[in-house]
Amino acid sequence: NSSQIIGGLTLAMFLFTLCTAQAEGALLLWSKDRIDRIVLGFEVPIAWFLAFPAILVLLLAPMQLALLPRLKQSIGTSRLVAMGLVAAALCFAVLLPTTLWTHRVSLAWLAASLSFFVLAELLVAPLGLALLLRSTSPRFVGVVTGLWYGAGALGYFVGGEIGMLWSRWPTQRVLILLTALPIVGAVVLATLTRQPIANPTEP
Repeated sequence: NSSQIIGGLTLAMFLFTLCTAQAEGALLLWSKDRIDRIVLGFEVPIAWFLAFPAILVLLLAPMQLALLPRLKQSIGTSRLVAMGLVAAALCFAVLLPTTLWTHRVSLAWLAASLSFFVLAELLVAPLGLALLLRSTSPRFVGVVTGLWYGAGALGYFVGGEIGMLWSRWPTQRVLILLTALPIVGAVVLATLTRQPIANPTEP
């Protein structure tokens, strides 16, 4: 069971960093041409969008600290990590309607996308690593931690390769791919870490 949890969480880290590479790179380059960045006569710089998730994390951190203990008890840590992958998928799924229009779209679309990315970051990165270390034998903590960060590095590398698809594929196809990958990862993680349902008739 521990090996399944470690495998599922490593996959989650890989997919999360793959999505992070898009949210911090290709997605912002896409927004340069597709997002109407004029607000009250002022053109919002692209660099501000890169800072937006960090600011949102700082604002949501107190809420995270207050709610997470209850959520971990009622939902379970592994399910929260899986929900983080679903949030990563929604980061791109929410942009799919914008592919139906040829004109620039509202800034709100990008804000919604980055908000889902922040939710994924708050759930996958800290909770995944905590559960990983809790599920690992003390003598293998160093190896498993290296595996976790190695999966993150691989995710960034593959994310860079996928980033090149934005200029080769239709945007809709890229967004569908980036939506599907975390969803598949969430299903795999939920399956690997599924806890058996206790029989109430058993002592």
